[in-house]
Amino acid sequence: MSQAQRWKVLVGAPVVVLAAAVLVIAASATPAGTVTEHPVPTPASGPWGITAGPDGNVWFTEQFHGQIAKVTPAGVVTEYPVPTDGAGPWGIAAGPDGNLWFTESFVSKVGRITPAGVVTELPTPTGGSPAGITAGPDGNLWFTEGLGGRVAKVTPAGVFTEYPIPTVAGDPQEITVGPDGNLWFTEHLGSKVAKITTAGVVTEYEIPTANSGPQGITAGPDGNVWFTESNADKIAEVTPAGVVTERPIPDSDPQDITTGPDGQLWVSEGPGRIATVNVSGALTEHPTPSPAFPLGITTGTDGTVWFTELFPGMVAEITTTDVADPSPSPSPSPSPSPVAAEPAFTG
Repeated sequence: MSQAQRWKVLVGAPVVVLAAAVLVIAASATPAGTVTEHPVPTPASGPWGITAGPDGNVWFTEQFHGQIAKVTPAGVVTEYPVPTDGAGPWGIAAGPDGNLWFTESFVSKVGRITPAGVVTELPTPTGGSPAGITAGPDGNLWFTEGLGGRVAKVTPAGVFTEYPIPTVAGDPQEITVGPDGNLWFTEHLGSKVAKITTAGVVTEYEIPTANSGPQGITAGPDGNVWFTESNADKIAEVTPAGVVTERPIPDSDPQDITTGPDGQLWVSEGPGRIATVNVSGALTEHPTPSPAFPLGITTGTDGTVWFTELFPGMVAEITTTDVADPSPSPSPSPSPSPVAAEPAFTG
């Protein structure tokens, strides 16, 4: 936006005025909370899990069409098919080997895709419908097996180890590394949040609200682990000692959660909103431009938060801070010449 210069003429005295005005161009800004949606080439593909990749792009799964996709910071989407038909890719995470690892929920496999798009699939030892996945602090990939009632790890070389959880029908879902160095995961049907050490020791913690449907989970900025309760319209935090505190978000259907680069928690809400929550509980909600069902959410490498829209089938980004829009710099002007002005009349 341009700003006109104002010149004041002093009454009763000669004034020197510059013959050439200087053009000032002020950069506009995209405010925090602005959502930009990017269509996915395959319609109704079911974008699901999402993660930041080692190549500077954001990667996500397309559950309904059995594809893995990446989106550049500029919004260009490229899709790669999974070899097994009907694989139902779910979670995805960047691995310690420079590749992306993902789960195939419908066929009980774990897949690996290189940044160039080459896919390798590995069957899990006992099935179990793998769901969430994350890179562990021990250099392995850790994932949940919802129908199997297990948490498992796979080495970058493809060697699996599975660990049963105490609540067999707990339906473990999403998983993350906690600030304490353990793996934390939600049990959707068991209404519990749990942790597993890298040695495989599992501890479960009851959530105060019954049938709360815990889903997404992330390491918080305060040393605790935060998770969503999709059935109870709440988010909650759990300390490393297992103390759970719930915070209601009415009519939200919260799905997934991530810690943003701004130190706030970002939550995808089923009714077409993205929410920001600070650790004291202050809430701000941002509607999506299209009627949508936001699902997976992650922090990108570009300082924005990215999320999938299961319906209508898009991937989107939301700014976490005000972003200055680039504006052209004014061309240098020749030095202005002084011009004598007539004295102003006092009347």
